[in-house]
Amino acid sequence: MPKAESTWEVRVGLAAKDFYLGGWESALTGVRDQILPAFTGESVAVFEEQLIRAGCPGRDASQVTAPFRCQRCGATTGFRRRGRRSRQLRTRLGRLELQVAMVGCRCGHRFAPLLAALGVEPHARCAPGLARRALELCTELPYRKVAQTLQREAGATLSERSLRRLVRRAATSRWRCGAATAPAGAPPPICSWSVRPSVGAGRRWCRRCAAPPRRRLR
Repeated sequence: MPKAESTWEVRVGLAAKDFYLGGWESALTGVRDQILPAFTGESVAVFEEQLIRAGCPGRDASQVTAPFRCQRCGATTGFRRRGRRSRQLRTRLGRLELQVAMVGCRCGHRFAPLLAALGVEPHARCAPGLARRALELCTELPYRKVAQTLQREAGATLSERSLRRLVRRAATSRWRCGAATAPAGAPPPICSWSVRPSVGAGRRWCRRCAAPPRRRLR
């Protein structure tokens, strides 16, 4: 089983005039928003190196079955390293600045195995956990409030336009109401009819949970 470990020494100090620590929570929250992405990025990088080494060992790569598969042809052998690419990922731990390793398949397709291991869809800039939290908030709050809440909770947020796009995509997702089996480690599905676009005539209910939609997409 792959295991990523990294050791950090963190020193946090508090200084206050007249021994009054008013606002200490805000100060420590700012520290959290800086160090958590750094911790996470380091651990992810260590895990990625083990993942790539297992799938691209060198000259004998054609004889080794990788722990990942090509997203185009489904092959699990014959991969080669193809450099790195910058990738920004918004998560519930903050904004991660990653240098993801790319691999090439014999079919000509290039991809980043780490993103699939993290459950991130191709071209997505939002981790599954943050996306799910955003969808939960969108059923209760206006988009502007959702963006502010995500920034306060996770140190990373999505624009109102991104939230609308996320909601529309969830309304037609293959994970709708758990109708399909999600990949291992994927977030639990939610009833996407609660945030469905307001199209068509009349009120509609989810066929699986028999619950009316709680709000319509503006």
